[in-house]
Amino acid sequence: MSFSIGIDVGVSKIAGARVNIDTGRIVDRRVMDTRPSRGADVLLGDVVGLSRGLGADAMGIGIALPEQVGAKNAIETAEFWDWRDADMETAFEEIKPDWRFVSDAHAGGIGEAKLGAGRDRDAFIYVHAGQNVSAVLMHRSRPADDSSTMTAQLNDPALEATASGIAIAHAADTVTAAHAIADPNASTIVAAAAGALAAAIAATGADVVIMGGVVGLNDAFRALVDTELGDAIEVLPAGLGADATLIGAALCAF
Repeated sequence: MSFSIGIDVGVSKIAGARVNIDTGRIVDRRVMDTRPSRGADVLLGDVVGLSRGLGADAMGIGIALPEQVGAKNAIETAEFWDWRDADMETAFEEIKPDWRFVSDAHAGGIGEAKLGAGRDRDAFIYVHAGQNVSAVLMHRSRPADDSSTMTAQLNDPALEATASGIAIAHAADTVTAAHAIADPNASTIVAAAAGALAAAIAATGADVVIMGGVVGLNDAFRALVDTELGDAIEVLPAGLGADATLIGAALCAF
């Protein structure tokens, strides 16, 4: 069996698992709280420890982050915690398999292209609508070179300030975005978030959008987005569900 390690470092939790790269089957799943308030160094130690515990004999380790990641594992943003100047080579020096960082949108997009709702699609936009909002244009199972242009509005901090899970919960004064979406008293706030996301999606000119993340997988919220878009764009939930980022990270590992 060929497997690699996928680690999804989210804003609220870290999930790691061994993933069969041919089928997407997950084994030995491990989950812990993220708690970024503990500090970036402590959080990095958790991720390194999880990598060590899962990956001794794996083909590789893919680590998905809610940040922008460039070439050569360069973490380019610090929206939730700051690893931009961390010495990753030293931190991971005892980890035997190759490892790499990838953004959560790229991981989810690759997971969906290979094994999820996009596996029979030549092109689609994957939207990660979770605690953060980000997106990538997928073309023939790979992130397209022009994705930053086509999906610019979906990766805009202004959209995240309205349509992210954190923003929705904050505006509705609820514990989570899911509570807000289920609360009739927050319907105006939720509708505004769905409308903003739909407008950004419409601006891409895409024919198919696959939505993942805790907000994107919420049926009621996704229905609002779908209604706003009408028949012009097909809106699908991630076929891999909440594991799209985790599985995609494992596929990105090599």
